[in-house]
Amino acid sequence: MELLNRVADWIPEGPRVTLFGDAEFRAVEVQRLCQRRHWHWQLGLKSDLLFREGEGEWQPLKTWMLSPGERQYRQNIHLTAEHDFGPVNLMADWQTDKDAPRYRVMDHTANRQAWRRGRKRQWAENFFCDWKSHGFDLEDTDLDDYHRLDGLLLGMSLADLWLIHLDQWLTDTGRRPLLETKHKHDYSLFRLGRDYLRRAQVMEWEVPIGFTVTHPRSHPTKHGLQEAH
Repeated sequence: MELLNRVADWIPEGPRVTLFGDAEFRAVEVQRLCQRRHWHWQLGLKSDLLFREGEGEWQPLKTWMLSPGERQYRQNIHLTAEHDFGPVNLMADWQTDKDAPRYRVMDHTANRQAWRRGRKRQWAENFFCDWKSHGFDLEDTDLDDYHRLDGLLLGMSLADLWLIHLDQWLTDTGRRPLLETKHKHDYSLFRLGRDYLRRAQVMEWEVPIGFTVTHPRSHPTKHGLQEAH
């Protein structure tokens, strides 16, 4: 909450703000903070959290009857017997590749549009993986001087942008099957660019250097390196 309050000072007047987060951010106090600041929110909930509809009994979310592949919405709900917070709206989504449903609370109407908006949160997950365990291993630097961290983040940002550009080039030139099967796209843009770069260093494949969204088809040079202008 301290972090959110600090970030709030940097947000200009006018834009709509929505806080997306997993169940770690489910606390009623966080939702109330969003309410006071006139932010929207869409946050994960644990299955043992209590809710009630209207004047009904308090019951855990896991009693919500749902089948794999099904998605349901409920409006005007109150959360937790301790806080009786609401009204808010709920969404339950059981993806077929998951063992159980996932639950979301939000201030705006729970419907398909809310589900579509909520998918954007997953974009941040790939970013975290790219900069941490599956990429730069930022956490292993143990830097506590923000000036030094700023310099490192600048370099990482440039490298990140280049590797995403590299994946765009792989896609445009039909080279993605070199790294992944045609029927399955599991890797982030960063990951594909990074993996191609590593393999190119061994196989002496061409490596375009640039930041453009699209890249013209090119021919390998003697050393497999092609520079974009």
